[in-house]
Amino acid sequence: MRAYNRRVATEFTPGSVDYERQAAHYTRGRALSDDAVGVWRSVAERWLGALRPQHVLDLGSGVGRFSPLLADWLGCRVTGVEHSEGMRGIALAERAHPSVDTWRAKQPRFRWRTTPAMGRG
Repeated sequence: MRAYNRRVATEFTPGSVDYERQAAHYTRGRALSDDAVGVWRSVAERWLGALRPQHVLDLGSGVGRFSPLLADWLGCRVTGVEHSEGMRGIALAERAHPSVDTWRAKQPRFRWRTTPAMGRG
């Protein structure tokens, strides 16, 4: 077992996941049950609800599983930013929401004021 772990560790490099190839099956493979959605909602409302955000930035938004949910739960705009064209395409086609914008990671066109939820740098 130890040799296997060393071999895997030496072959994997950060950023080597092919999200373009995974995009077509990602939604099905990472589907959220109603119970899981309920847990995520309670976490979002507990930690972000008190801040009453007007806009949430969803970095690495993937196929857009959470962006529309956050918009509904928090009553705010959400901007999803995703590098993978395949993931972003699915988000645009299957998760369209009037309060959600989805952008390519390579072309951010926004200015943000930091809030306690986003951290201060």
